Amino acid sequence: MNTFKNVLLIITIIVAIPIAMHELYLKKDIEKYNLEVNSKRLLQMRISAWFFTSTSPAVLRDKIEAKDTLALIDIRSIEEFRTGHIPNSINYPINEMIRDSAEAISAMANKDLIIISSDGTTAKLMAAWLEDLHFTHVGWLQGGIENWEYARTE
Repeated sequence: MNTFKNVLLIITIIVAIPIAMHELYLKKDIEKYNLEVNSKRLLQMRISAWFFTSTSPAVLRDKIEAKDTLALIDIRSIEEFRTGHIPNSINYPINEMIRDSAEAISAMANKDLIIISSDGTTAKLMAAWLEDLHFTHVGWLQGGIENWEYARTE
């Protein structure tokens, strides 16, 4: 019986830590970007962010090479974008995107949007926010630009 309790405790810890970290980053981003989110919507965003399609660097590279109808939206600051970005990605800093209600990318609503942030965390949040604006094909780059850069050097 003790072994079962120990296994259950380990499983609980393995599941709880990533959820707690996600909660922390989500709250931080909502405050940082001054998003108006009520508690019901915050819960929905927390849940939906777990289920948005993440795209690995390898899959994204394949899609780019296959010339799929993609729109790569890099939400990092202009300065971060200038230090390195994925070819053909569009820099639309998150603050501007929120201020404009994503109007600059509304013409891309029929494309598969891949949101790119530094580490992927903010991109998940923005995918949920874009869903609220009725974008239907939204995903995010798994691990963000950091993972893209790492995968490129392997």
